[in-house]
Amino acid sequence: MRIEEYKARVPVVEYIENFVDVDKFEDYCRECKNWEKVWSCPPFKFDPIDYWAQYDRLFVLGYKIFLETEDEKSNWEKYLADAKKKMMDYLFEMELMYIGGVSLAPGNCKICAKEEGIIIDDNSYCTRVNEEPCKHPEKMRYSIEALGGDVSKTAADLLDIELKWGKNGELPEYFVLVGGLIYSDKAFM
Repeated sequence: MRIEEYKARVPVVEYIENFVDVDKFEDYCRECKNWEKVWSCPPFKFDPIDYWAQYDRLFVLGYKIFLETEDEKSNWEKYLADAKKKMMDYLFEMELMYIGGVSLAPGNCKICAKEEGIIIDDNSYCTRVNEEPCKHPEKMRYSIEALGGDVSKTAADLLDIELKWGKNGELPEYFVLVGGLIYSDKAFM
């Protein structure tokens, strides 16, 4: 697996203005099996715009992932999960450097599924399905798209990466993960 890394920084006010459309992406989220079933996914008991507005800056991190061997291609979900873990480890490290900064995950949370060794074919791994509180609020992170951000436009405009999609059962040329860190100008390293 080969990963190309891309980075950008943008003021949150500018990001909200140019990349966030909560209603549009919440409508997409309604179609997903995680709607109302995973704590990192909508609907939320808070306004995503208010969440964004608590911060001044967004650091965007993109991974362009090329699966090069037959093993990687046939086990693509495992390799994507490995790349997501690598990205989240990096972003959690950044949280330690930017006081008050919070990571934005590439995709929804699967912490409990991994912890319990569950094969993820549904969303029954999250405590939200039983109306119980999140077991790991210190680790659970929202994604850009869950908060109404347009990941495709973010990748294209800020990272110069085009998202690719598989067709007719074929894997795409490459996969893309987009995450980030939102932080205040008062944060320091």
